[in-house]
Amino acid sequence: MSLPHVILTWIPLFLLGLPTTEPPAHDFHYSRSEVNWNETAHTWQVVVRVFTDDLESAIDKISPDTSPLNLGDKKERNDANTLIVDYFNAAFQGNAIGTTKNDLQWSWVGKEVDFDLTYLYFESQPLPDHHIISLTSTLFHELFEDQVNEVAFQAKEKSLREWLTLEAPQTAFSF
Repeated sequence: MSLPHVILTWIPLFLLGLPTTEPPAHDFHYSRSEVNWNETAHTWQVVVRVFTDDLESAIDKISPDTSPLNLGDKKERNDANTLIVDYFNAAFQGNAIGTTKNDLQWSWVGKEVDFDLTYLYFESQPLPDHHIISLTSTLFHELFEDQVNEVAFQAKEKSLREWLTLEAPQTAFSF
């Protein structure tokens, strides 16, 4: 086979593999949450790492506005942060359990968008002494049956890492 023939055969195959204007979809559905106890402030601080397209898809399902969120872009919708907070508070719920049981109330700290990954930052209200935190994470369960939400806890020299799924979305951490 001559070189021009090889080139003409491979060019169409190469062009079919070129990226489109849409970001590529990922084959696995995963989020990672780090839940850290701040002994000084008596708060739980959370960093959640998600795929940006998953976050946008989940919010599109709950937002009556059909315009794109454009997270991290100069065209980002004005209500993007409010929608993220509403979605997170509905999908990431918990309790601090000690002599009393206190529902965790998450306050928005901010976000960082790095193209395909978005980091979300939240902090709980100050809490009385407790020794157990229970969490339920249903992030993106409405989108993907195989969604895994990893939660890593850290408090008072103890740590725990759990994988939460549609079938088992809840965990508890004793410290």
